[in-house]
Amino acid sequence: ASIGSTECTSCLPGFADLDSNPATECSPCTPGHASSTGATSCTPCALGFADLDSDAATACDACEPGSYAAEESTTCVGCVAGEADLDGDASTPCVPCAIGYASIVAATMCDACAPGTADLDAAPATPCDQCAAGRVSGDAAAACTECVSGTADLDEDPATPCSNCTAGFFSAQAVTACAPCAAGTIDGDSNPSTQCTQCPLGSYNPEAATECALCAPGT
Repeated sequence: ASIGSTECTSCLPGFADLDSNPATECSPCTPGHASSTGATSCTPCALGFADLDSDAATACDACEPGSYAAEESTTCVGCVAGEADLDGDASTPCVPCAIGYASIVAATMCDACAPGTADLDAAPATPCDQCAAGRVSGDAAAACTECVSGTADLDEDPATPCSNCTAGFFSAQAVTACAPCAAGTIDGDSNPSTQCTQCPLGSYNPEAATECALCAPGT
C-alpha cells in the first residue's frame, strides 16, 4: 500500500508480492510464468504448458499432442521428424522412432515402412525408400531382400514375395524373370538355382527342358 493509503491494494494478475513486503511495489512475473490477483509468487508454466502470449496475467496454454514443453516454457516445441509424441502427452519428451519406421514433424505416431519399402538409411526422419526390382520387403523393414537364385520378382512388385522358378528354367539373384534353359541345354537337376548344363553329343532338346533326348539313328 502507498503512504497515506487507507486500504491495501492487491497485486494485479501478472504481478506478485515476491518479497512479501506490503511496503514495496508488486513485481512483474517473467515470461513462462503466471499469477492471479493478490499473488505472492509467480507460478511457472507446468510441463506440457506454455506462456504462448508471454503475458503472465493470462493462464498458461496447454500444448497440443505432437509437441512438448518443459517447465517455464513460452513455446510448444513440435516433435522433430523422426520422433513422435507416442503417448499424446505434451508433458513428456518426444520419443525417437525405431529403424524401419518414419515420422513427420509434430507426429503422434511412428509409421512403419510399408511392404515394398525399407528404411535404407536407418534414419526415421527421412521417408521410407522404395525397393528396387528384384528385391522385396515386408512390414517395417530396414533393408530390401534380394530374390535368391532360383526365384524371381515376376510381378516386379517389391511388396509381394519372390516367386519360385519352375524346372527347366534358371535365375540368378535379384532378377525379375526366370530364364529358360536354351535349346541344347537342360536343367538336369530340376533346380532353377543352378546353371543349365550342356547336352552330350548325340542328344538334343528344345529350350526349357530337364532331359536330353537321344538323336534318332542317322540324324
